[in-house]
Amino acid sequence: MKIKVGVVFGGKSVEHEISIISAIQAIQSIDKNKYDVIPIYVTKNNEFYTGYEIGQIESYTDLPHLLKISQRVILVNDENRVKLFSFPFKSVRKSYVDYLDLAFPIVHGTNVEDGTLQGFFKMLNLPYVGCDVLSSAVGMDKYVMKTVLKDNDIPVLDCKCYTAKQYDRDNEAVVDEIETAIGYPVIVKPVNLGSSIGISKANDRAKLFEALDVAFCYAQKVLVERAVQNLKEINCAVLGDYESARASECEEPINADEILSFKDKYIGDGRQRRERRREGRQGRRQQRHGHAQAQDPGGHHARTKAADPHHGGQGVPVPGLQRRVAHRFHDGHEDRRDLAQRDQHHSRLAFVLPLGADRRAV
Repeated sequence: MKIKVGVVFGGKSVEHEISIISAIQAIQSIDKNKYDVIPIYVTKNNEFYTGYEIGQIESYTDLPHLLKISQRVILVNDENRVKLFSFPFKSVRKSYVDYLDLAFPIVHGTNVEDGTLQGFFKMLNLPYVGCDVLSSAVGMDKYVMKTVLKDNDIPVLDCKCYTAKQYDRDNEAVVDEIETAIGYPVIVKPVNLGSSIGISKANDRAKLFEALDVAFCYAQKVLVERAVQNLKEINCAVLGDYESARASECEEPINADEILSFKDKYIGDGRQRRERRREGRQGRRQQRHGHAQAQDPGGHHARTKAADPHHGGQGVPVPGLQRRVAHRFHDGHEDRRDLAQRDQHHSRLAFVLPLGADRRAV
């Protein structure tokens, strides 16, 4: 019998649309011979929906229609199993939709990635993929994460952290302190968002005021740190936990501006990023191949490489998929600011993962 995996995405977050893109990519990649995938979309009002069209990227160009043809559900722990029931609830027999063995939250941003959704799954006794509640909460808050890293002798940039109340009370004093403690240029970030939303670089006092105004539109707390000149950013995924872990190949993203922006990440065609990643792979392969030839000229390594049809494969390209949804929703930051301002009283966010008694955080 296949394992029923509920892929949960969306939620009350300014990174809502990015979650949709990520989840659809994952749904398309999951081995359907081993897993029965149930897509579960969470609206910005925290309503849960499922159905075939929920797992189709094209459906999100007309969200009201998608919700109309899909089934709203609630998750209930019933007889030691998490079941999906239709809402409004009629009766156990008539409202039953399906059950879940495992939740796979693919979420971005506040109110979903910060341990909130993970705590919900934990209350249901539903095993889930990703970081546990504590890891999610700590990992999403940039200031808290810095303090944890520093306490473990991992070098990070020094920073200053301010609340919206401090800034509203005396914004001149905040800027004066930043200029004295850090100087220019600086990077200003909402303390608990991702996807480069609300992040700005400031080279002078006027730009710093502007950057702080923008960042406080998205979060109640903002972090300011020195801007590293000639920065090289490297992405690396790690799978595992504190007992054992393995790292992915490294990727150097290409940015069009001084910082890697939302547009660079989600709206650009990704061609340069794939090229840089491909060049890195080819370089490492050439090094390994040269070393192997020196050890065994024309021998086993060369034969193995020729016989491996997957050698040098480029993976599944996704930039077209990203552009379709990102262009649809990213028509400026105004809508995200409105949502952020409405939700400022809510707690912040983090990331995903452990499972039942045998948890494996990523």
